[in-house]
This record gives sequence, C-alpha cells and structure tokens, in this order.
Amino acid sequence: MNKIPGQEKLKDWEDRIKNAPKGSLIIGEGLLFLHEHKLYTEKGGGTFEGYMKMVFDYNRDYGYKIMYAYKTYKRLINLGFDEKELPKTENQYRPLKKLDDKGLKTVWAQVSGSGRITAQLLKNAVEEYLNPDGKNLENTNNPIVNNKAYQAGYENGYKAGLADAKS
Repeated sequence: MNKIPGQEKLKDWEDRIKNAPKGSLIIGEGLLFLHEHKLYTEKGGGTFEGYMKMVFDYNRDYGYKIMYAYKTYKRLINLGFDEKELPKTENQYRPLKKLDDKGLKTVWAQVSGSGRITAQLLKNAVEEYLNPDGKNLENTNNPIVNNKAYQAGYENGYKAGLADAKS
C-alpha cells in the first residue's frame, strides 16, 4: 500500500489537536490537514465526521467551523496581513464568513488598529461594511449577503466556503 504524504504525521496531529486549547486555530489547521490528506481513514471511522467524533469528541458543526476559521486566517495572511496581529480563536472569525477577499481586506484593515479585537467588534465592522446605509440586508440583492456558497459554507460546514477560499 502506498503511503499518503504526511501519513506519519497522523499521531503527531492528533496529539497536537487533543492538547490545544478549545477554539484555537491549531485545531483547525490539524483537522484540515487530516481531512485533505484523508488520514482519518486509517482509524476506521469511515467518514471524517465519524472520525472527529471518535477521536476528538467533536461534532460535525464544530469541526467544520474551526477548519473554516483556519482557512479565513490563511486568507488574511495571503492578503498581506501580519499573522501576529490576527485573532487566534475560531469565534473571532465567525463574523468574517460573509466576506469575499475585498470585504475581508477592507474590514480587517479597519479593525486592525483598534486594540483588542473581539468577535463583537468584527461583527459590527462586517455589518457596517455590508450595510453602510443601515438598511436591513435580508431582503436586498447584496451579492455577498445573498451568496449561497458563503451561507452554505458556514451553515453546513466549511466545504462550500473552502472552495471559495481556495479560489
């Protein structure tokens, strides 16, 4: 049997994930690595969701949210932001799920100099960016808010958002 690249890292990643603080991006990085290299199949969990439950006791929603947060973190780095200044926990990335790269860059540039960056600060900045006139965006034709791929990517896991993030 051919070894999958990185297969020897399975135990190392599992240990790192188990020892990481809840919500930290190292969990997202590790889960994403295990998912992309399909290393979870070595444990006999069948599906990735089954593997996350069996090995880490993570439900599907948590696993995909934290992987999506890690992808957003990487997008910010690729947009030129200093990784030392970026949030380190999943919940801080949740408000950013609605943004394309232009919006992500604009919002992050706006909040990056404001001291302590909280999920609420990011949520407010995203809402202001998407809704500069203060109108209710639910019934508009705003392409970001109504982008089904972004909505599905967060609500149904990160799969759809992962495709957007890779492009």
